[in-house]
Amino acid sequence: MIYFVCGLIGAGKTTWAKKHFQTVTDADEERSKTEQIRKTLTLSEHGDVAHITCYPTEEERMVFPDAKWIWIDTDPVRAMTNIMTRGRVTDMVDLPHVRNKNEMLYVKLASCRHPIRRITVFSDNERW
Repeated sequence: MIYFVCGLIGAGKTTWAKKHFQTVTDADEERSKTEQIRKTLTLSEHGDVAHITCYPTEEERMVFPDAKWIWIDTDPVRAMTNIMTRGRVTDMVDLPHVRNKNEMLYVKLASCRHPIRRITVFSDNERW
């Protein structure tokens, strides 16, 4: 089974997925989204795969139509704190762009018609 592990940039998708799945693919660790899809296809022949994506692209939805969707439910303030702590260059280059992208992810989530299992990874006292 393929699981889309979705959420804001800085939500903790990779950390959560690596704790709960033996096999994980992440576009941040591949050359491209296409390479991640190929890797997920190959690995899924041997069992469950957590396919990490902020939100599935049309291509991902077409290639994996039966994937289960998981949303890592992290508030935007915590996500930005995680981004700043992590300090990954690709995020730090343009923080306003990252913030805007996260806002758009909430718009996509709100209009999503696919069943999504929401996971909260931070306790209430860590949320705003």
